[in-house]
Amino acid sequence: MFRMRLVFTAFCAASCVVVGCAADTFAGADGSTGDAGPRPVTIACASSAVCTAGQACCVGLTTGWSSATCQPDTNVSKVGCERYLSCSDAADCPTGHACCATTIASDAGGQMILSTQCLSACNGGTNMVQLCNKDAPNECLTGSCNDWNGAPGWVLTCQN
Repeated sequence: MFRMRLVFTAFCAASCVVVGCAADTFAGADGSTGDAGPRPVTIACASSAVCTAGQACCVGLTTGWSSATCQPDTNVSKVGCERYLSCSDAADCPTGHACCATTIASDAGGQMILSTQCLSACNGGTNMVQLCNKDAPNECLTGSCNDWNGAPGWVLTCQN
């Protein structure tokens, strides 16, 4: 059995952009990739905002998730971005990783997300949930992707 490896030189058609270090990692104009390499980051944020690569969806300690904004990811854990989403589903993470959220009990009852990170498994017990996309088949490591009744209210989580 043999494996074919694509090698791009300085020439590339207008519909592709090199997005990684490997010579065979590319993205088409539609955002699709030629292998399991990097994918466009799109993080759901408040008021239908979408944060992109290099950004996080942030709120401060004294503000609710409804006032979240996209901020540079260098602001994560700083004033005004103490609670943040750095991913909102597995598509924002490296291949083989899930978007895992650390949660705490909120003053209003229920759970509230403190932060998210890409991990190979969301093994944080009752204080960790996996965020997901209903349109991504088999994304959940366990359970299925459903609306979450915590804060922020726009995220979806894997539930048993």
